[in-house]
Amino acid sequence: MKIYSSEELIAAVRRIGSFTEDVEAEGKKDQDLLDVLDAVLLDELIPQVIRLQEEFFVRCHTVACSAAITRYPLPKRAVGNKLRDLFWVSGTEREYLPLIAREDLPFHTEGDVDAQPDGFYVEGDGIVPVPRPSGGSLRMSYYFRPGQLVKADSYRQVASVDSTTSVTLDVAAPAAWTTATVFDAHSKESGAENRFFDFGASVVSGTTLTFTSAIDGSVTDMRALEVGDYITEAGHAAVPALPRDVHSVLAQAAACRLLESDGDSEMLQLARQTLARQLENMLHIMDVRVDGKSQRLTNRRSFLWAQQRRTGWGR
Repeated sequence: MKIYSSEELIAAVRRIGSFTEDVEAEGKKDQDLLDVLDAVLLDELIPQVIRLQEEFFVRCHTVACSAAITRYPLPKRAVGNKLRDLFWVSGTEREYLPLIAREDLPFHTEGDVDAQPDGFYVEGDGIVPVPRPSGGSLRMSYYFRPGQLVKADSYRQVASVDSTTSVTLDVAAPAAWTTATVFDAHSKESGAENRFFDFGASVVSGTTLTFTSAIDGSVTDMRALEVGDYITEAGHAAVPALPRDVHSVLAQAAACRLLESDGDSEMLQLARQTLARQLENMLHIMDVRVDGKSQRLTNRRSFLWAQQRRTGWGR
């Protein structure tokens, strides 16, 4: 299955819409097309995929608790500044924290400090555990916002992993990269899974790049960097964060948006018909990630849930 780089996505959009290859054409420059691709990815495709509730784009962020902290910021790369769920963790203990409606706060001792919280509420772009935990950690899962697509002159691939912090790049680093640059990295594989984000570097020289944090996965909530992975400036990406089976859907949707802005109704109708078929196939492919999975229990107060907590399933 073909994986689309930024350049290949641009070429696909031009081909679908019969757009000129004159990169200086108003509204059809390469960067214009990349901007449309990013907008379609964030505005249309990612919301549809998240709606499937099949855990695409989910990653975790862990923060240590302290009785002195009353409010914990939400992960800054979370889509919609929202959480997937929240757990309180201490050693091997892991407790799900329910969301408390603000209307119910009078029934909780908000200012108290306890070993662990009973729940939490949202305040702006932060969460407030109730009561305040004196220890342990908060484990937030959230939908990770993918980076904006950039062309090949703005990203590099890992040729070798030389140590827990250093890599050799396939080509010398872009001139714009310095030790003041903040970096992201993502997988070369389908889905372009984020490896780490917002990492600093102590050495940027030729093909050598040395980070200020470990890249072997030992840093909490980060993945190990591998040969072939892409490195970009923070907030950027070399390929779209979608399963490669549906990269062509992104190109088709971007072409439709451009045709609509051009007022080309005839071409737009044909392109939309193709897009409708592609979207149907995309949702069919992605709607169930494990065909043989057992039924989810979502009511944590039910008898069956309580029985599972006591005995475990199948016992």
